[in-house]
Amino acid sequence: MKAMKNRHGWVIGMVILAGMLVAVGEETPAWREKFDQVYRLEDEEVLRRIPPPFIPERMDYYRIENSSQAQQIPKGPDYFCFHWTGQLRKWASGFLNGNPLTLAGVLESVLDLENFEFEGPKQLLSAKLAGDWIVNPDVEREKKLEALAGIFEKATKRKIEFVPEKVEREVVVAGGDWTFDCNNGKGTVHLRADESDPNEGGGGGSGTMDAFFNRLGSLINLRVVDETTTKAPQNFQWRTHHSSYVSRTPAGAQREEKVKKLLEVASEQTGVSFVMEKREVEVWMVREKK
Repeated sequence: MKAMKNRHGWVIGMVILAGMLVAVGEETPAWREKFDQVYRLEDEEVLRRIPPPFIPERMDYYRIENSSQAQQIPKGPDYFCFHWTGQLRKWASGFLNGNPLTLAGVLESVLDLENFEFEGPKQLLSAKLAGDWIVNPDVEREKKLEALAGIFEKATKRKIEFVPEKVEREVVVAGGDWTFDCNNGKGTVHLRADESDPNEGGGGGSGTMDAFFNRLGSLINLRVVDETTTKAPQNFQWRTHHSSYVSRTPAGAQREEKVKKLLEVASEQTGVSFVMEKREVEVWMVREKK
C-alpha cells in the first residue's frame, strides 16, 4: 500500500478492515480476539481514545494487517484511527516522529474537520492527546465534538466546549467556469506554490469539485466559497506538491505571496477564478470552560 502524506504526517490511508479472513471451522487467533475486545465502540458510544501504553496485540495487528509497511517501519505508527459502524474499519494511521496528535490534529484527522472550520487558543489546540482513536463516522458532528470534550477533560483535567458561531472571516470565492478536462476521473490538477517545485511527495487525492475546494482551502487555511457557474462534470485527481502546504508558513508577506501563487496555479489549470473577500461564515469556537 502506498503511504500518503497529509497535514499530520505520513498516513497509510483509508483501508477497509473487515477482520482477518477466517476459514470455516478455524478459530480466531488469540491476538485478534484481544485486539477486538479493546478496539471497538460500545452501543451509543461515539468516540473512543485508547491511550498508551498500548496492548501488545496492537503490534500484532500492525505486523499482520500492514505487513509491507511494517517491514519498512518496524516501530509502527504513532496513532491509528478507525471507523466503527458495527465493525472495525481502518481509516488512517500516522507517523509523527514520535509525537502524538494534538487537539487540532484530532479535530482534523479523526473528526474530519478542515482547519478553517474551527478556531481557538493555541495553548488549547496544541494540547497533546496521545493514543489511538475509534469514531462512529455516521454520528452528527455536534455529538462527536461533545464526546471529544469529555475525552479531553479526562485526559487533561481541563473542561472545554465547542460552540458554533457566525463570524466575518477572509475567504476565497471561486467563480467562473470550470474548464479542466476531468478525463473520466484520470485528469490531475497539480497544486504548488512554487512553479519550480517538481516534488509530488506531499500526497494527493481524488473526488468531486467540492472535495477539491475543501482540500485547497485546508492548504491555505481559508474557506473556499463555491460560486462557480459551470461545475466539474466528473470526479478528478489532484496532487499536493510540497510547496502547496502554505498553512505551515508563518503569517506575513511570504505566506500571502504563497497563497496568491497557489491560487494562480489552481486557476490556470481549472479555469476557475479565485478572489479573496470578507464573508460571514460559521466556525466552531474551541473554548476552555471555567
